[in-house]
Amino acid sequence: MQRSGGAVIPMLKNSDNEDVQYIKNRVKIRAGAFEYMKEMEKMPTYPVFSESVLSFLDDFSKEILHDKEAKKYADVVTLGFWCRRASIKQMEKQYENTVLRIGCGIAFHIAPSNVAVNFAYSMIASMLAGNSNIVRIPSKEFKQVDIILDAINTTIEKHNDIKKRLLLIQYDRDKKINDYFSWLCDMRVVWGGDTTIAALRESPIRPRTREICFADRYSLCIIDADRYLEDREKGKIAHGFYNDTYLNDQNACTSPKLIIWMGNKVEEAQNIFWQTLSKLVCNTYQINAVQVVDKLDEGLKFACMCNEKSKPLYSGYKGDNLINRISVSAIDDSLLEIHQNSGLFFEYKTNDLKDILPLCTKKVQTVALIDVDEKRLKSFIMENCPRGIDRVVHVGKTLDFSLVWDGYDLICEMSRIITIL
Repeated sequence: MQRSGGAVIPMLKNSDNEDVQYIKNRVKIRAGAFEYMKEMEKMPTYPVFSESVLSFLDDFSKEILHDKEAKKYADVVTLGFWCRRASIKQMEKQYENTVLRIGCGIAFHIAPSNVAVNFAYSMIASMLAGNSNIVRIPSKEFKQVDIILDAINTTIEKHNDIKKRLLLIQYDRDKKINDYFSWLCDMRVVWGGDTTIAALRESPIRPRTREICFADRYSLCIIDADRYLEDREKGKIAHGFYNDTYLNDQNACTSPKLIIWMGNKVEEAQNIFWQTLSKLVCNTYQINAVQVVDKLDEGLKFACMCNEKSKPLYSGYKGDNLINRISVSAIDDSLLEIHQNSGLFFEYKTNDLKDILPLCTKKVQTVALIDVDEKRLKSFIMENCPRGIDRVVHVGKTLDFSLVWDGYDLICEMSRIITIL
């Protein structure tokens, strides 16, 4: 290691054959080729929304949507529709007639280990911003990851220019490898918990390298009980809520952990809502013994934290441990710090949205709505300007990716402006 201006710089160099061999021996290539690394450094970037990228993504979308295996996974199908040419062209409209933008260079992505398709969205957003990409994909086995990688590998054979700008890899935790790719890149994109981000930041980046970190975040759902009871599409609502939560075992930052009930007929609405969801969960969701124990453990931990005024009512639905509910009489930001998943939900009743303000710290990402007056929520946000809440969506849409994420405009963050005076 050497120091420059107080920063510790790794001695790994791209021209050092010994270091390169170390990386090659420990990294598993899942798409692309390691030999293009040197070319990648020298390649010019693309303008944002370049035709080369759009053509690749359209072909990639077709591979996904024609794959019979992919159709078994809603998140993979959603990805396929998201990156169709027509869909991307619609996204491009918000960037038309703006400043001259091109990519930053090489983006190094560290994908989260608990969400299967996230790596693909991160990669695609960066491609649209004009960058070459090195993506560390989850080490955990996901069938969705294999399907997406098969589609990428098939598609890049038709797009040689993209093939030289794309490298998808897997490797175990290794600071030396993190050092290598972090020093190589012009943009580092880290998805993961606060601990993961802290560990990656031990690997220095060059002075002009940008970094975006998507840290631990939490989400909640607000339900207007009275309007829900009048809604004729309760089955559709249950399916949307299932996709938002159980599809990723509540591991996604966007998955609601807390349900806020509003209205006069909350108990009646709760009974119908959970009964409708239970039918779907029982027929679709599989839970293992470890998950059951973890849910019970988290529930008991929370019970120990509570004071006399906020003791929880803990209930397993139908005794099957697929849906577990904790009713609380008081809420604050510590509530969402509890890591519950696999169908463990907090519930709170109120008729005043201001009651949720103590929750709305920087840790809160998404608010999902079920039959809630959007104008009312918008007024609440504008009047109180909470430090958190970056997204408000209808139930069933929390996992839908967009080019504005966690309050970041990804195209702007991942590209650079050229000023012509």
